[in-house]
Amino acid sequence: ARNEYEIAKSIAQLIRKEIEAVTQCTASIGVGPNKLLAKLGTDKVKPDGLYIVEDFHELLQPLKLRELHGVGYRSDEKLIAEGLITVKDVWDLGTRAESELCRILGDATGKKILSFCYGKDDREVKAAERKTIGAECNYGVRFDGPYGVQHMMNGLADEVEQRMVGVGVWGGKMTLKVKQRKKDAKPPPKFLGHGSCRNLSKSIDFPGKNPTNDRNIFVQYGMQLLRELAVPAEDIRGMGIVISKLSRHMPSPKSDLNGLSTWLQPGSWEDLHEKKEKKDEGKKKENRYSVSSGSATLNKAEEKLELRFKPINLATEESS
Repeated sequence: ARNEYEIAKSIAQLIRKEIEAVTQCTASIGVGPNKLLAKLGTDKVKPDGLYIVEDFHELLQPLKLRELHGVGYRSDEKLIAEGLITVKDVWDLGTRAESELCRILGDATGKKILSFCYGKDDREVKAAERKTIGAECNYGVRFDGPYGVQHMMNGLADEVEQRMVGVGVWGGKMTLKVKQRKKDAKPPPKFLGHGSCRNLSKSIDFPGKNPTNDRNIFVQYGMQLLRELAVPAEDIRGMGIVISKLSRHMPSPKSDLNGLSTWLQPGSWEDLHEKKEKKDEGKKKENRYSVSSGSATLNKAEEKLELRFKPINLATEESS
């Protein structure tokens, strides 16, 4: 009969093959009886390997204490000052190991690091919940050729939509990230690299209560945020779209006046607010011409602002 290590190895090999087939990227996997040993096993065989931890002594003996979870720069300095550099140095202390580590690092940290030195880790393994999804490009970004900022925004939006549809999520907030070349920055050492840059970002909540994964909406708001950042196209060296406030619930087919469905219907700004006036009759006069669009609010009735976009049905439109 196959033992558990052989079964684990077979599963890990299948996972690595599937990752490479789908993404064309290699992956490293460590398999062990707990979170600590599995992670250290992964680190040992990066960028493309598989490590099964059957004997923790073999894995931990050559390791420096700095490589253990919980040993930071300052803790490492304290340990080095006491002549403790590797895990084996702690083993050599024998029965004095716990008292020495607690003296140097404090009781809680000392006991934790001692457990790690002997391959013990009772931390629960939990699947990480995805908080954001996005795409960015920071190499070869120059807009001195036939393709402009709109072309890049379209490409980023397409990629983000594809990733969101692939994992079945919708998002309620968008952040645009931009790398702006610093004034008088020297040519980057890497050909077409981004070089010395300022990292800028600006966010907006999609109007209404309906999240989305539609690339057209990402392009629309991405270009709006880029205009607000006011970065000259010739100074852009990188750009990315990040979607947050993720949900796995399909958006409702109904939307209020401030929702995405209404915002993307053909018509003028005045048309929208004529409907809202009727709906909200009796409200204060100063609010009659107010429309919320994320972080921006338009309050001037005299402005002629046309909002004409392609109609879209958020309830039924699917991406393939």
